[in-house]
Amino acid sequence: MLESGQFVASMKYFYLMLLCLLALVACAPTSQEQPSDNLDSTAAQSPQSFSQTGGISATGDSESYPEPQEDLQSLLQQLFAAKNPDYNGNAQFQMREGVPFAISLAGTGIKDISMLEGIPLMALDLSDNPISDLSALKGMPLRELFLEKTRVTDISPIAGAPLMQIFLNETRISSIKALKGMPLKNIYLPDTRVRDLSPLAGMSSLQGLWLNNSPIENIEPLRGLPLITLTLRGTNVKDLSPLAAVPTLQRLHLVETRVTDLTPVTQLRLTRLLFTPSRIKQGMDLVRLMPSLREIGDSLEGKLPPAQFWVQYDSSLK
Repeated sequence: MLESGQFVASMKYFYLMLLCLLALVACAPTSQEQPSDNLDSTAAQSPQSFSQTGGISATGDSESYPEPQEDLQSLLQQLFAAKNPDYNGNAQFQMREGVPFAISLAGTGIKDISMLEGIPLMALDLSDNPISDLSALKGMPLRELFLEKTRVTDISPIAGAPLMQIFLNETRISSIKALKGMPLKNIYLPDTRVRDLSPLAGMSSLQGLWLNNSPIENIEPLRGLPLITLTLRGTNVKDLSPLAAVPTLQRLHLVETRVTDLTPVTQLRLTRLLFTPSRIKQGMDLVRLMPSLREIGDSLEGKLPPAQFWVQYDSSLK
């Protein structure tokens, strides 16, 4: 992190650069001067829509410049609109000394986030947007990053960030190499294309990992991690032996996997175990003896106290 004096100086420089960028946007030809095949897009980019943020004049005069803004938040709002025709204006900011340290752009229609480059954000929510380019995030001191339901396929720009939590649900991500060495506590990877978990090996802070419906087969890299919650629902995992070396594990979700043997996890102090009983061929007798279990079942909605579960299970065998 920057020292206080360095931080203020860097933000003054960044603010000046943003003012210059906004001036360039104001001087650019308006959408009335540039032919477009997309009438809806042209309408969305019209100067009139910019005027709602107090920026470019609604007259369409290319000589009109935006009024000076009192804070960086207002300036960013103008740049979001200028760069993103579908932006709905619903960004949320958390500020400190006039500088945003957390921004939520979830579901705002934003695609271009280049104006965020250089801002020392600690938390950023870009979920549910048509974003694909994360290059503006390079070097940010991010602790939390939400990228759910975006078009992101490459997360390499965030390599080296001090992330503690990342949400990549329902993205086209296939590689998580950029996460290697991060102090992550929680990683959300449901419905992604990730197959290789090796970048997670040795993560000494990782407590929660969600891999639902991803094409994972090998969980060997999870051996020895301090996991508390692990969700493998809908994956291709069959061998649970690496989890025998995860003594911290408390909650394990195995529904709709290829697992047939629960023996490797029966010595753990699990409090919740979800699996598909009809697929299990080994280990059920040992699961019955696990004293730590408080919830067991074939789904989150159908989890039961152990005594009740075993009554139902035994009845199904008759």
